Amino acid sequence: MQHKKNAGRIVIGEDTATIYRQGVSSPDIAKILGRETTTEGEIIYLDRRTHFDDGAEFDDGWVASGAFVTQLTRAVQNLA
Repeated sequence: MQHKKNAGRIVIGEDTATIYRQGVSSPDIAKILGRETTTEGEIIYLDRRTHFDDGAEFDDGWVASGAFVTQLTRAVQNLA
């Protein structure tokens, strides 16, 4: 699947995720509802929708999707 590339990065903390976008002065901050680690990668569920485009991919490998909340996924090869 082809993802739309976003210039920005996501910083995952213990309880929150901070989304920094190029050209936007203030970041979006959302609470983390849950985390999963699978053989394919990592999934993080946020408490609200923070992405503009479904399937948006950030510079650090996170892909954002979801209708009502944001689900961040990152493949194993992007884990560091």
